[in-house]
Amino acid sequence: MLLTPDYLIAACEFNVTDQSEWTVNSHYELRYRSDKSGVVISSTGWGHDDWSVLANHQVLVVDRKSLNTEILPLPLRLGA
Repeated sequence: MLLTPDYLIAACEFNVTDQSEWTVNSHYELRYRSDKSGVVISSTGWGHDDWSVLANHQVLVVDRKSLNTEILPLPLRLGA
Protein backbone atom coordinates (compact mmCIF):
# COMPACT_ATOMS: atom_id res chain seq x y z
CA MET A 1 0.00 0.00 0.00
CA LEU A 2 1.03 3.54 -0.71
CA LEU A 3 -0.49 6.63 0.87
CA THR A 4 -0.09 10.05 -0.71
CA PRO A 5 -1.85 13.32 0.15
CA ASP A 6 -4.38 12.62 -2.64
CA TYR A 7 -4.56 8.82 -3.03
CA LEU A 8 -4.46 5.51 -1.23
CA ILE A 9 -3.11 2.82 -3.54
CA ALA A 10 -3.17 -0.90 -2.80
CA ALA A 11 -1.70 -3.52 -5.13
CA CYS A 12 -2.42 -7.24 -5.13
CA GLU A 13 0.41 -9.07 -6.85
CA PHE A 14 1.57 -12.59 -6.04
CA ASN A 15 2.96 -15.73 -7.63
CA VAL A 16 0.30 -18.43 -7.60
CA THR A 17 2.96 -21.15 -7.51
CA ASP A 18 4.21 -19.81 -4.15
CA GLN A 19 1.08 -21.06 -2.40
CA SER A 20 1.71 -23.96 -0.06
CA GLU A 21 -0.44 -26.87 1.03
CA TRP A 22 -1.69 -24.91 4.07
CA THR A 23 -2.97 -21.91 2.11
CA VAL A 24 -6.41 -21.56 0.63
CA ASN A 25 -7.10 -20.16 -2.85
CA SER A 26 -7.90 -16.72 -1.42
CA HIS A 27 -4.82 -16.60 0.82
CA TYR A 28 -3.04 -13.76 -0.99
CA GLU A 29 -5.97 -11.75 -2.31
CA LEU A 30 -7.06 -8.47 -0.80
CA ARG A 31 -10.62 -7.43 -0.01
CA TYR A 32 -12.09 -3.98 0.37
CA ARG A 33 -15.32 -2.23 1.18
CA SER A 34 -16.38 1.32 0.56
CA ASP A 35 -19.17 3.43 2.04
CA LYS A 36 -19.80 7.08 2.88
CA SER A 37 -17.54 6.86 5.94
CA GLY A 38 -14.49 5.56 4.10
CA VAL A 39 -12.70 2.72 2.37
CA VAL A 40 -11.25 -0.27 4.23
CA ILE A 41 -8.72 -2.65 2.66
CA SER A 42 -7.99 -5.99 4.30
CA SER A 43 -5.73 -8.96 3.83
CA THR A 44 -6.32 -12.65 4.41
CA GLY A 45 -8.54 -13.40 7.37
CA TRP A 46 -10.34 -10.06 7.32
CA GLY A 47 -13.31 -8.96 5.36
CA HIS A 48 -16.38 -10.98 4.62
CA ASP A 49 -18.13 -12.36 1.60
CA ASP A 50 -19.91 -9.04 1.13
CA TRP A 51 -16.57 -7.26 0.63
CA SER A 52 -15.22 -6.76 -2.90
CA VAL A 53 -12.19 -8.77 -3.96
CA LEU A 54 -9.03 -7.14 -5.25
CA ALA A 55 -7.68 -10.04 -7.25
CA ASN A 56 -4.14 -10.89 -8.29
CA HIS A 57 -2.63 -8.39 -10.76
CA GLN A 58 -4.95 -5.55 -9.72
CA VAL A 59 -4.45 -2.14 -8.12
CA LEU A 60 -7.09 -0.30 -6.11
CA VAL A 61 -6.80 3.49 -6.26
CA VAL A 62 -8.81 5.50 -3.72
CA ASP A 63 -9.26 9.24 -4.13
CA ARG A 64 -8.91 10.42 -0.52
CA LYS A 65 -11.11 13.51 -1.01
CA SER A 66 -14.07 11.97 -2.83
CA LEU A 67 -13.56 8.33 -1.68
CA ASN A 68 -14.11 7.25 -5.29
CA THR A 69 -12.40 3.96 -6.12
CA GLU A 70 -10.92 2.64 -9.33
CA ILE A 71 -9.44 -0.77 -10.09
CA LEU A 72 -6.61 -0.92 -12.60
CA PRO A 73 -4.84 -3.97 -14.04
CA LEU A 74 -1.16 -4.71 -13.47
CA PRO A 75 1.18 -3.99 -15.04
CA LEU A 76 0.11 -0.37 -15.16
CA ARG A 77 0.47 1.36 -18.49
CA LEU A 78 1.04 5.02 -17.72
CA GLY A 79 1.01 7.70 -20.39
CA ALA A 80 4.33 9.19 -21.45
